[in-house]
Amino acid sequence: MGFSENDIRPRHLDEGKLAAMREDIDWLRARKASFIPVDCPACGSTEHSPAFEKYSFSFARCASCRTVFMTPRAPEPLLGEFYARSALYEYWNEHIFPASRDVRMEKIFRPRVADILELCDRHGVGTGLLVDAGAASGMFCEEALKSGRFGRVVGVEPGRAQAAACRERGIEVMELPLEKISRLAKPADIVTSFETIEHVFAPRDFVRSCRNLLAPGGLLVLTCPNIEGFDILTLGTDSDSLDAEHINLFTPDSLCRMLEAEGFTIVRRATPGELDTDIVHARVRDGKLDLSAQPFLQQLFQMEENAPRRAFQEFLKTAGLSSHLHVAARKLP
Repeated sequence: MGFSENDIRPRHLDEGKLAAMREDIDWLRARKASFIPVDCPACGSTEHSPAFEKYSFSFARCASCRTVFMTPRAPEPLLGEFYARSALYEYWNEHIFPASRDVRMEKIFRPRVADILELCDRHGVGTGLLVDAGAASGMFCEEALKSGRFGRVVGVEPGRAQAAACRERGIEVMELPLEKISRLAKPADIVTSFETIEHVFAPRDFVRSCRNLLAPGGLLVLTCPNIEGFDILTLGTDSDSLDAEHINLFTPDSLCRMLEAEGFTIVRRATPGELDTDIVHARVRDGKLDLSAQPFLQQLFQMEENAPRRAFQEFLKTAGLSSHLHVAARKLP
């Protein structure tokens, strides 16, 4: 499939993106007095130890399942307010998504729709109703509609600007958090949620909400960062995946265990990421990452030829070591 970080996050837009992110961080910092401590959001364990701090926010690592999570964190109503007024989300919607739309549609969303249809065909899952939780600006829903294979496609998007973008594209959208939807007129055959579960206050509640919307045997497809993936481990706290919005950082094991505990059976677990080596190479190239203590990696990421890095990326994907985590599961009867 192959694409670069610059293809989907154009570097010339970084300055505006960072300014919007700083505005969001300042807004959250100003409200830290109202933050509350939480136990592990994946398994509920009370045993955890400090992992790191970033932007003055504290993260812990669960002693049981190794999920990393922000604690204390904004309570759920405050978190909802934060996402609804996020300057960064608005910037993505107005600048980054439009600038990268063609590549995203061709390289991400079209293959993603085809992959989900293949999963449905393989496991005998219907395609009458697809619900996309965290629909953002609606590109996945748009591509799903174009396929002509789904009877109905509904986006769920609490962000004001992004929900409006969905409507502009003719997508049926519910502008509220998924957890606020008690039921649908007809159970969903498929619920998808891409790069969303890492943002929510209570991911187990989020998964339960997905399950409640699904018909028995229905398919749930989730993607999120993998805290044990290559570029995140290599960059550490300098990784852009570690930020004020990503308050739940799962391992492949911890995400699957949580889904199984909530009444799902796993049908696929993979790390099909494309960008680990591109992200690390960009940091080395720009002088922002010193790999001199790791001679093999230093050699790999200072080579002029890109083919060895692409081969290494393929290894990360097949070995389950990329920082992009994908899990598909079916609702148990």
